[in-house]
Amino acid sequence: MRLIISLAMIACVSGSQTLADIYSDTLKKSVIRFGYKNPNEYELKIDMELAEIGQKLFESENLSFNSNMSCQTCHLDEFSSTDGLPNAIGVGGSGQGIARLNSSGAIVPRNVLPLWGRGLPEFDTFFWDGKVQDTAKGVISQFLNEAPSEDPLVVAAHLPIVEIREMVIDNPEFDQLYKKEQVEAGYGLFNEIITREQFNPDFISLATHFDTDVSDLNSKHIGEALAEHIKNKFKLRKTKLNQFIDGKIEFDEYEIQGGILFYGKGRCVKCHNGPVFSDLDFHSIPFPQLGFGKNGFGVDYGRYNVTDKASDIYKFRTPPLIEVAKTGPYGHSGSLTSLNDAIIAHFDPLALINLQNYDALQRVTLFHNLQNANNKIQIPYLDELEVMQIKKFLETLSFIED
Repeated sequence: MRLIISLAMIACVSGSQTLADIYSDTLKKSVIRFGYKNPNEYELKIDMELAEIGQKLFESENLSFNSNMSCQTCHLDEFSSTDGLPNAIGVGGSGQGIARLNSSGAIVPRNVLPLWGRGLPEFDTFFWDGKVQDTAKGVISQFLNEAPSEDPLVVAAHLPIVEIREMVIDNPEFDQLYKKEQVEAGYGLFNEIITREQFNPDFISLATHFDTDVSDLNSKHIGEALAEHIKNKFKLRKTKLNQFIDGKIEFDEYEIQGGILFYGKGRCVKCHNGPVFSDLDFHSIPFPQLGFGKNGFGVDYGRYNVTDKASDIYKFRTPPLIEVAKTGPYGHSGSLTSLNDAIIAHFDPLALINLQNYDALQRVTLFHNLQNANNKIQIPYLDELEVMQIKKFLETLSFIED
């Protein structure tokens, strides 16, 4: 029989300090120890004029090659900067949420990541597979030695615009002109969009800001504007956790116990640490695969697609947890609809899988995924109550009104 201690019923154990106080103080110290920062600690330098231009570009379908897809299409306020879908629906889609899922748009085989905190100086690794990463040797990306900027956020802002299915339809015209394994082809697509939009007021404003002619705009100008908007709109905001750390509120029993589990038995903090609750490193967690996957046939090799290293197969970048309660579905393919299931997948993944519905390829892929799972963390069994308590703690990472 497991002993459950109610914090509200604990007697004093040290002078006027209760065990509840000790747990609360311990949690605060743990949060701070593992990289927590109050949003007010950051003094981000933002060019507001450029950010406003970037917002217009972010919202404009004219920024896509086929003029029917914007950045905002997949990063909606209603879903806290995601789209609410397991796999994103790119070019050719219509509507949002379930309506977009039922449209005839192209499926993008990964779940949309939220954008919170992308402008922080510590945020140096982008996308599920880390295909843009700031390193001691410079920014590593698909642009190879021809990256448009030394700022990884600016480089990352380039890629959706040239991604097939995401913001570019795969048709004979595109294939002939731009579907080539050459960096020049990507820049050529940007130049095509700029030439086409030379009379667009947003592009004219962009050229004016950089004191140049529209004909002299290039991809870097667009990337810098988008990055400035992202840095501004999606900067970190006040959460319930912030107020708890600042001593303005107290957590309830479940939130305290969930936090203690997060930093203790649950070992969540091993990967989910720092100001956005991510180590921005890569780990293999055997989440179920949904959809055809980045590699096709229901397979997604994750980080391996970027590095070609066998040790990176099935690894994905640790997702930040800011606003996590509002940004489901979860996992690289959006296969888990509830936060409870996302927690369970870390220590009991087989509980979420019906093997009777798996074909041979799916079973083999799952077996390989389990073999490659990161065993260094070794998360122990968590019962239903403990999973619920961790979920309650994660809910304190949601933004609150000032």
